[in-house]
Amino acid sequence: MTSTFNGIKRDCYRAITGWASRPNQSWMGLVLLGLSFALGCTVLFLGEFVDESEKLSVALLMARGLVLYRDLFSHHFPFVYDWLAVLFWLMGPSVLVARWSVLVFQLLTFVLIMRLTRLYTPLGLVAVLWGAIGHLYGANMALYQTFAALALIAVFVLTLAVLTSWCQLGRGYWLVLGVFAGVAILSDPGMTVAVSVALALLTISRTGRHRVLWSLIMLGLILAAYSVRLALAGVLGDFYRDVIVFNAQVYSRYEGTIRNLLRIVLNSLQRGLDILDPTLWRSEADYGPIAQYGWLGRRLFDGLLYRLVFILLCLTLLVRRRWLAAMFAYVFAGAMLARAGTWIRLQPFTLAALAAAVLIVADGLFAQNLSAPSLAGWRKIVTITAYRISVGVRFALVVALLWMAVLGLGRIAVLGWHGHLTYKDNFGYFMGQAANIALK
Repeated sequence: MTSTFNGIKRDCYRAITGWASRPNQSWMGLVLLGLSFALGCTVLFLGEFVDESEKLSVALLMARGLVLYRDLFSHHFPFVYDWLAVLFWLMGPSVLVARWSVLVFQLLTFVLIMRLTRLYTPLGLVAVLWGAIGHLYGANMALYQTFAALALIAVFVLTLAVLTSWCQLGRGYWLVLGVFAGVAILSDPGMTVAVSVALALLTISRTGRHRVLWSLIMLGLILAAYSVRLALAGVLGDFYRDVIVFNAQVYSRYEGTIRNLLRIVLNSLQRGLDILDPTLWRSEADYGPIAQYGWLGRRLFDGLLYRLVFILLCLTLLVRRRWLAAMFAYVFAGAMLARAGTWIRLQPFTLAALAAAVLIVADGLFAQNLSAPSLAGWRKIVTITAYRISVGVRFALVVALLWMAVLGLGRIAVLGWHGHLTYKDNFGYFMGQAANIALK
């Protein structure tokens, strides 16, 4: 009976991880991307948040000729405003255009990193998982955190691919990496530390030291182009006043990570990504209704699980003697956590953790198998034991990821059943208010 049960467990595990660990099946990646896109369409109009409303309003006024930082105040970096303003100018202003653009940006991001790394199936699974649970973190909204998360997942995967030497690299690889690094910084300057960690470790790596210059050049060109654009519009001084000075002197009183970002990163790294924080060891039942997002990031199946995933990834890379890759994964996670709080701010960390979990499960990072048959004696015992532990860990990750997907898909199903996914249900109140104002 025991041997039969063990055989069933082994077959189930191989079925799940074997399917996920065929990275070069491009058709499977496209199918999974299609499924992710379909999930994104179902939650296109779900939710509304004041930060997105501000982005849409400013972008609308920019499309009508007003100038950001001179005519319009904002203490955020300009990428999201410019992205939406161009789309509104071309296609007309609407929530549909804004949120469709987020979904298209997500699709293009995954297509690019799939094509460059050839990890079609694992990254397709990441996209599906993000489609299932991303709406819990506001990933369907046109927020700077959304664009930063997508840009950082590209930086994370592309950098890890170089440091683990699992794909062939061309000049286009490095240029794309530089583009996404620029988008991450121009979306959320707080992610500069994470981007800097990636580029610094690539610079000292044996594989990337002679090629990362292309990424640095592309990043420099993007930042220079934005600086020139602001200068030509005559708002470089206004940008400095509204963004740099305001954030340093005013907003930092409310948001402590701005002034103490490096110290927070170092403290997080010293405390093991705060894995022992007792507030993370809470169950779903300890919190209020699912409509209340303040507890996201403080549950066993997100706050604790995602930190644990990064630590497991680091340990696995250390076992494989991928020292720089392990250092990168750990420090990159700490840099993202410094800007993470709850809900929408968790997007970059959550998406990167999903990628790390899937790569561990799929075993797509590693060339050799822990159960090397050539070993003998105590080394064979230790190696086989380690392999069995790794099998158990990966199976547990599969269960945890499936549970998260069930929670996310369950919420979509419940809201859809009650008709809460429609534009009218989410924005009908504002339509009525606009009509009343027009009548006055």
